[in-house]
Amino acid sequence: LTRYWMTAEMDNLNEAIEDFTWTIEIRSDHADAHINRAISYYGRNLEGDMDAALADLTQVLERDPKSYRAYYNRGLANIRLDKQEEWVADLEEVLRIAPTFWAAQHALCWGYALDAMPEEALDHCDAAVEQDASGSTRDGRGLVLAQLGRLDEAADDLELYVAWLETQPEVWSELHSRHIYDDLIVGLRAGENPVTLEILEQLR
Repeated sequence: LTRYWMTAEMDNLNEAIEDFTWTIEIRSDHADAHINRAISYYGRNLEGDMDAALADLTQVLERDPKSYRAYYNRGLANIRLDKQEEWVADLEEVLRIAPTFWAAQHALCWGYALDAMPEEALDHCDAAVEQDASGSTRDGRGLVLAQLGRLDEAADDLELYVAWLETQPEVWSELHSRHIYDDLIVGLRAGENPVTLEILEQLR
């Protein structure tokens, strides 16, 4: 799984899923194996993979209702599946269990951004950015600021996000759709708002 984040080669995800499955067959209650297999399914994103990810994460939560990592990753899967009620509940539960886990704030920002609900998103976006100096959470807030008509601020955030991508392995630009953000920045700097529903669905 770690090798996939460095290479973006699908074979690594397939092999990761096989390895986690082997572990689970030997020890069915191995929470980390279930969570990491779910992350692998999420990354692969083939037909049926999101359902498989949800099944793994739900199984973890049945055994450990306080597993904020399981709630967090299930929230991400439900964002991709466009199930707002479910991802909001999961991510809010993360913050009840682990209030300082700011990645959940970013996920709430991201989910609301993709659902074109900027007013609901902004506080979560700000909370994530306050905890993250790297720029990795500026993508969601950039989308939200554009939806609010704050175009220059949106471009600033997205430029910080792209600058963060440049500090990561080269394949991350592909994995995180950098070309879309580059185009958005050009449009925002031209005084336009290119953040359309179509773009949001591409990013989902």
